Amino acid sequence: MNHYSWIYVGDAGHSHKVGLYHSSKSGHVLIYVGRKVVTIDFRVFESKKYTFFIEDELVRVCLERKGDEMYYTFEIDKTADTPRNRARRIIERKYLRQFLVALSVFVGLVLFAALVLPSFSEKSELSRAEELLVKEGKETIARITGSPEENSSVLKYQFIQGNDIITGQLDRAEIAKLSPMPVINGDEFVVLYVPSKPEINTLYLNRPTEKQISRFMERAVEKHLKLHPDAAPEEVSCIVGVAFLLGGLDGLADFFYQDLNPAMNPAHNSSSFGKLTSSLPFRKKVEKDCGQ
Repeated sequence: MNHYSWIYVGDAGHSHKVGLYHSSKSGHVLIYVGRKVVTIDFRVFESKKYTFFIEDELVRVCLERKGDEMYYTFEIDKTADTPRNRARRIIERKYLRQFLVALSVFVGLVLFAALVLPSFSEKSELSRAEELLVKEGKETIARITGSPEENSSVLKYQFIQGNDIITGQLDRAEIAKLSPMPVINGDEFVVLYVPSKPEINTLYLNRPTEKQISRFMERAVEKHLKLHPDAAPEEVSCIVGVAFLLGGLDGLADFFYQDLNPAMNPAHNSSSFGKLTSSLPFRKKVEKDCGQ
């Protein structure tokens, strides 16, 4: 299951997370903005484009087939004839000259700072680490070796780099922000690291491996069966699969935490579970795929 996400920031400063799930086996595609599903498509194995609005901005998610690989991009359509683009062109023509003057001044200041004042541009350790990750970072799989239940302050993980085992840790406060599902020993996620300095790395709890996604789905099924022992396991597996297709990891978390009240888990609880399972897209998909 391929998963990509982008952040679109509107004029008012509001951030919109745009995400895409694309199954390499079934070809099914799901695109969402925030918690809203905007596009569902099936059996997509060739290049295709999906266009939709975020606020008044026309945007596009592109799937491009190159040989055996599929590439995914997010674009803002600045050429289509929309009210936003017409206003944009007027502004661009009006202020082009002022922009070029300001740009020249800015470039001059940057060159001055880079060539004349290098001794005053010392970077912080965090900035240097982030820069190395951007320039040299490579991805691999990390495995959780210490769950939050065992350590109240950090989550420990390990990954292999060459012949070495690299150990890292993540503050517990960040876990709930990055992974809606509970994380335990043995879980696997993508980690970005610097090969020359592997101690510089970042664990992405929001990017589980396909194997880990299956584990999360199994946990959601087990939890639902525990709360509803009369339910048929095959039907529950199908329904949970629909929850993931429409809601991603958030959909699985709605099933897993369905017995909690909003005070215990504001993001995923009995209320969010009810909203998901009563939504029209969910009910139609369950009826089609699961025979209910």
